[in-house]
Amino acid sequence: MNSFKIDTQRLTLEPLDQTIIAEILERNDREEISTMFGIGDDESFETNRRKFVAKVVTPDFSILIFRILLKNTSVMIGWCGFHTWFVLHERAELGYMLLEEEYKQQGYMSEALPVVIQYGFEEMQLNRIEALIGQNNFSSLKLVAKNGFVQEGILRQHYKSGDLIDDSIMFSLLKEDYQHNKK
Repeated sequence: MNSFKIDTQRLTLEPLDQTIIAEILERNDREEISTMFGIGDDESFETNRRKFVAKVVTPDFSILIFRILLKNTSVMIGWCGFHTWFVLHERAELGYMLLEEEYKQQGYMSEALPVVIQYGFEEMQLNRIEALIGQNNFSSLKLVAKNGFVQEGILRQHYKSGDLIDDSIMFSLLKEDYQHNKK
């Protein structure tokens, strides 16, 4: 993958391709991996690490994650991108995370997400971007609505968080809707 960066007003987004992600997962310790990918607590760390590794090494999937850096300091504050990309089907699942509370509610993800979505449709040639969001994740629900995503349904008991099994709300944004909304 060619090295490039995407700049916004306050941020720089740098892509991490499959090879780089695999190297990070192999070469870094648990704390560094937890910080970079937000797969932290003791019980879920190994399960989530294996999930990332499986997606990286399975030929049916690809990944394109952008590190989010503050432009003025180059400090990494989070990531945003496509953690499940079905190349043949021209669709990908969107994921994002800010690493520390101090970066939340500052508009950073509202600034990063539109350029990542644009990159997905224009450069990756996606036809569909999906987002699966917990029903109580009000910030993310607001963020996807702001970016034109349409709610499609609820995936019952879709993911485990600690001892709880919770539902996910399924959202999508189609290329034709994105292009229509840009006009």
